[in-house]
Amino acid sequence: EGVVLTDGQFHWDRVGVDVHYLKAEAPPSPPTVESSQRAELFLGVEGGSEGGSTGRPPLLFLPGFGVGSFQFVRNLRKAGRHRDAYAMDWLGQGRSWPAESGLEGLQFSVDTWVEQAHAFINNVIQEPVYVAGNSLGGFLAAQLAAKHPEDVKGVVLLNATPFWAFRDTKNFALSLLWDGKLPAPDFYKIVAKSAFDSLRSEANVKRILDLVYAASDNASPNLAKDIVEAAAHPVGPDAYASIVFSPKPELSFADALQTSATNGVKYLVLYGRDDPWVVPLWGQRAYLNLRLAAARLGTTVDDIASYLEIAPAGHCPHDEAPETVARVIESWFQRLDSIGSLAGQTSYFDFPEEVVEENNRLVKVESIGGKEARNIGEWAGTLLMRTRVASIGSNIVSSQDKIT
Repeated sequence: EGVVLTDGQFHWDRVGVDVHYLKAEAPPSPPTVESSQRAELFLGVEGGSEGGSTGRPPLLFLPGFGVGSFQFVRNLRKAGRHRDAYAMDWLGQGRSWPAESGLEGLQFSVDTWVEQAHAFINNVIQEPVYVAGNSLGGFLAAQLAAKHPEDVKGVVLLNATPFWAFRDTKNFALSLLWDGKLPAPDFYKIVAKSAFDSLRSEANVKRILDLVYAASDNASPNLAKDIVEAAAHPVGPDAYASIVFSPKPELSFADALQTSATNGVKYLVLYGRDDPWVVPLWGQRAYLNLRLAAARLGTTVDDIASYLEIAPAGHCPHDEAPETVARVIESWFQRLDSIGSLAGQTSYFDFPEEVVEENNRLVKVESIGGKEARNIGEWAGTLLMRTRVASIGSNIVSSQDKIT
C-alpha cells in the first residue's frame, strides 16, 4: 500500500515526559501553492507544509482508557492510504510514562490530557487535524475541540464515554477528598493499588473485552497482552490513583459538544450498536446536543453533524470493524475537505451501507440522525432534550418573524 508506519516520541517539556506515538505516513502527493499558504497562516512561519505528505489534513486517533496506540495499528495503516495519521498514548497509558522520580505535582486528569493533545498537535503535527476518539478518547476529543477549536477540523466520536471522573470541586464533601496530585497519600494509594492489580490481570482484561466487543475474536491481535504489559509499569498504581481522584473538567460532555459545535467544529457520531456500556441512547443524546447547538445558531443539524451506527460492533468499533470505520470516516473527511470552512451540510456524504471486513464478516452502516426513538428507553432518555431543541427552534422562528 506504500504506507509507512513509524514509532515516535515527543518530549513534553511541561511535565518532563516522553509521549509515545505511532505515525502512518501516506504516499506523497505534489504540494500546492494554496496548501503552502494555509500552512504559513497556521504556523506563522515560512516553509510550513499543511497536509503532511498528501496535501490533506492529518488524522489523530485518541485511545480509550487503558489502551494505547497499539490498538490503532490497523486503523493507521488504512487511514494512511489517504492522509498522514497519528495515534498518541495518553500520559499514564500505553508507553507514555513518567519516571518514578518525576511524579511530584502530576495530576492525571482530563485537563492534563487535553493539554497533552493540544501540545502534541502544535509541536508534532503542526497544523489543524481531524480527531477520532474512542471511549475516553471521544470524551477528550470533545473537550479539546471546545477549548482549542483552532486545532480541530472535525471530530469523529467512536462510542465516546459521556462522563468522566466523580470528584466535583463544587460539591463540598467531595472537594475534601485528595485532588489527585501526586504523590498520593498512603491510604489512597493502598486502595487504588488493590483495585488496579485486580483490573489489570490478563483474565479480567479478557473478560472485559468479551463483554464490550460484539465478538472479541475481532479484536487486534495480542490486545489483552498489550494492555497488561502497558499497565505493568511501576508508576501504574500511582497513575491509577490519580486518575480516579482527579476532578471533573469544567465542561461536561454535553457542554463541550455544544461549545465546540457553536464554534464551528463538525462532528461525525459513529457508534457500534452492540455496545453494552455506551448504548445507542448515548449516541442519540450526543447527537441531540449537537442539534441544540444548531438550533442556537439558527441552522440545521445537517450543517454540524451526522450520526451513523454500525453493526455488529461493540464499544470499540474501530477495532472490530476497521475497514468499515476507515471507509466511513474517510468519506466524511473528504466531504469536509471539499467544503472547507464554507457552510455546508456535513451529513450528506456517500458512505458504504455494507462492508465486508478482511475476515469476511459483513458489517452494516445505518444513518440514525433524525429517526424516531426505537424503544421506550430511547424515547424517555431523550424526551427532555428533544423538547429543548423544539423550544429553541420555535423561539428562533418567533424572533425571526418579529424582525421581518
